[in-house]
Amino acid sequence: MLHMPPLTDRYPLPVLEGAEPWRSLEARQGAAPAPSPGEFPVDADAPPRGLSRRVLLELAAFGTAAAGLTGCFRAPPEKVLPYSRPPPDVTPGIPLHYATALSLEGYARGVLVRSQEGRPTLVQGNPSHPESLGAAGAHEQASLLGLYDPHRARAVRHRGAPTSLSQVFQMVRRRAARQDGGAGLRLLVEPTASPLWTRTFERILARFPKARVVPFSASQTGNAHEGARLAWGRPLRAMPDWGSARAVVVLDDDFLSTLTGGLRSPREFVSARMPPALNRLWVVESRLSLTGAFADERLRARPSRVPWIARALAAELGRLLGRDALRGLGRGALEPAEHRWVAGAARDLAEQG
Repeated sequence: MLHMPPLTDRYPLPVLEGAEPWRSLEARQGAAPAPSPGEFPVDADAPPRGLSRRVLLELAAFGTAAAGLTGCFRAPPEKVLPYSRPPPDVTPGIPLHYATALSLEGYARGVLVRSQEGRPTLVQGNPSHPESLGAAGAHEQASLLGLYDPHRARAVRHRGAPTSLSQVFQMVRRRAARQDGGAGLRLLVEPTASPLWTRTFERILARFPKARVVPFSASQTGNAHEGARLAWGRPLRAMPDWGSARAVVVLDDDFLSTLTGGLRSPREFVSARMPPALNRLWVVESRLSLTGAFADERLRARPSRVPWIARALAAELGRLLGRDALRGLGRGALEPAEHRWVAGAARDLAEQG
């Protein structure tokens, strides 16, 4: 009979060599080498203090459940009375639509407003207006939210304290009685192109020659007007013909989503990108914008680099078109990515004329 040695003798298991059995995790951890000093922060194995994750989730769940309890209470009864004298053309349940204009940055946008018994509920673009052509942007639709904003000013204030219109009128009369020509009188107003407001301000300045009317807006476009004044001698608003452009270069300007572009510019630009036109867009910007997302060639650069890129682009155009007056503008070193972008944009502009 053939005698076979045990398998452990023929094929020794290296894992069993030198291994020590252990009965619990504590015993196994005790046999492990101690961590080196500084490997873990102080009190790393201490239980968490303060608000634990379990308590935070419990509070969040309770808050969500409590928010749903508001729908379980019956609203107090309210009496709705009909009109004693109904306004003309107003029928309960049937909306009315009004063609009006919304002033943003002093420029009128034609809109259609839907009204429910005297309360505006919807703002749409007016297809008959040359500026909007039936479109309504975010600013037009947000104007409806501002109408019902609970934080909207509801009272007149003087130096931060509530006052009344009668007191304001008395102060204006005392100011008008002075013979100083309105010195120190300043009217802070929103930019407007309304002929009515323009004539009103002219009458005020004719009565008070030393007074000043100061237009102010949170999104100022004064730099664009100053640039137009330097280029054409007076402050103007640039209105590019996007429908005829085949190569467009944009330097740090999100004209597709800002107020300066309006509603007409995005419509014309997108129409020019349809076949067979297929214009090309070159963009330089510091952060991704809607215009940059549309770009065929986008260069990310710091705002401080934009003037140097513009000068280099003008110099490259001067070299391609033979304009000696522009060649001297390209002073300053460009990064490799900037140089490639400038060369491609200048070549595209020169080819498209």
